[in-house]
Amino acid sequence: MEIKFQYFTDAEGDYEFFRKQVLQSEILRFSDDGQKTIDFINKNTQEILVFGGDVCDRGDDITLTETLIELKERYPDRVVLIVGNRDANKTRFSTEL
Repeated sequence: MEIKFQYFTDAEGDYEFFRKQVLQSEILRFSDDGQKTIDFINKNTQEILVFGGDVCDRGDDITLTETLIELKERYPDRVVLIVGNRDANKTRFSTEL
């Protein structure tokens, strides 16, 4: 059994960085015109997204955080969200989640 995954990290609130990652992805796609909702391209449960943390270090926009959490809620077994050191050090992190 082959598992295909995409890993990225250190987006630090930069939604443009995240958007480019999704556009280049072999397993993810945007499912809306505003490019705020992502989905898996295939229903293959062997495709997994791993986000390695540091999602919200810079800026006040939490769109990226909300997008990742929404995907995790829809696909709890296919999305792994790791809390980075900069995320854990933020007192607002638990509020954003």
